[in-house]
Amino acid sequence: MKVKFAVLLFCVALLLLPVQAFASEDVSSDLDTLANHIKSSGLNSDWEVIALSKAGKLTDSERAAYLNTINDRLNAKQLSGTDLDKTAMVVKALGQDPTDYQSHNLIKAIYSDASIKSLMDFTYALTALSTDDYTIPSDALWTQDQLIAALVKLQTSSGGWGWAGDPNGDPDVDTTGMVLTALSRYQDKAKDAIDKAINYLKNSEQEDGGFVNYSPNSNSTAQAIIALSSLGIDPTEGDFNKNGHNPVTSLDQYKSNGGYKWASFSESDDPFSNEQVIQGLVAYSQFKEGEQLFNFRVKEPVSGSSAPKDGSSTVSSTEAVPESNGGVVSGTNQAPDPILPSNTLSTEPSRLASNTKTTDTVVTKPKRSSDEKNTAQGTATKETNSTIHHASPSKDGFKSSAHRPKSQHQVKSIPKHSPERVTTVTKTTQINPLHLYLGSALVLLGIIGLYVRIRLGGVRYEDR
Repeated sequence: MKVKFAVLLFCVALLLLPVQAFASEDVSSDLDTLANHIKSSGLNSDWEVIALSKAGKLTDSERAAYLNTINDRLNAKQLSGTDLDKTAMVVKALGQDPTDYQSHNLIKAIYSDASIKSLMDFTYALTALSTDDYTIPSDALWTQDQLIAALVKLQTSSGGWGWAGDPNGDPDVDTTGMVLTALSRYQDKAKDAIDKAINYLKNSEQEDGGFVNYSPNSNSTAQAIIALSSLGIDPTEGDFNKNGHNPVTSLDQYKSNGGYKWASFSESDDPFSNEQVIQGLVAYSQFKEGEQLFNFRVKEPVSGSSAPKDGSSTVSSTEAVPESNGGVVSGTNQAPDPILPSNTLSTEPSRLASNTKTTDTVVTKPKRSSDEKNTAQGTATKETNSTIHHASPSKDGFKSSAHRPKSQHQVKSIPKHSPERVTTVTKTTQINPLHLYLGSALVLLGIIGLYVRIRLGGVRYEDR
């Protein structure tokens, strides 16, 4: 009887565990709704196109139409700074080769860009060079190591980064999220800085699971989701689950007519917020599959048919994660140590994330690119060659945003003598929390029924 009573108590305790202890949000419906809403208004944002392509939400005609837009952009002016970084990222996301696109080597232009000097310049460039395994020559003006060092120098004492790039200034969630996304593929090289920034996000999270920048808003929350997902941290569990509330569920309060508002007091959804949130939803959905938003490495399965040649989400299911150094040839002493002015206005903020995907053994083709995001506080201004973004108030206040990604799964890369490498990724299987909860309830009811039957049955037998 004592054993039966102990089992009964165990089942009761299991039932008392909150469902969020096994939290895993399903965002597929929200993602579909927002994707259709964005496409109904026409595609005019690199960030939206990158996210939609990663999620497999673009048709061939939509890809071709946006590539025509990119062609016009390339023909209109000599790109540099964050304009150049975004262009390289969206070209890669649309399945093209940014090292040889329309007679342009966009990756070479990035690592040779003498205009790079501010926090967002470093952030975008690092993200762009990390979307594939691009070979960076040792004498490049900018290598990944130099960009990492530049970002680490601008971190504030509280662990975050601020829009102005002043290490003595105030950090914000949006900028911190974007920088974390850029650093997410280099966790061994920037571990201390990343750990401090994660603690900053933990301390900044609100009780409803959301984040604040001037006001609680969808953009800041989305950027935190992108960053955590890029780093392989589940934004719905652990330290980021506040009594059942987390950043992903916090986005629900901003839904409006198929899109998302910036703040709960905003009158309606707006393109800027939709652009941020679609990246956050895609980043989280990719994270659940062991992938990252801004990883566009194309792999060929070892055994079966060859993988698609584009960088679309149809390939993302077979994408693998390169070594933490990105598998790039980079020199750490070839370019000058950047001088970082404390009051430099950053160019437009970027959304970042590198996608780490779980799959069978695959062969990774070296290439890299990255993803920046327009996440400014206030209405985003149109980029020019110098691309200077000033935070400006809108009718709803100031807006800002950020973006990044990395997978939680252990990845082991085996370097080869050739440019290819074999990467093995393990995929974990998630148990549906509802099944656990209902299963426990059935077990408990069964035990109670058995107990009652034994007790009542015995009494009836004795009466006879």
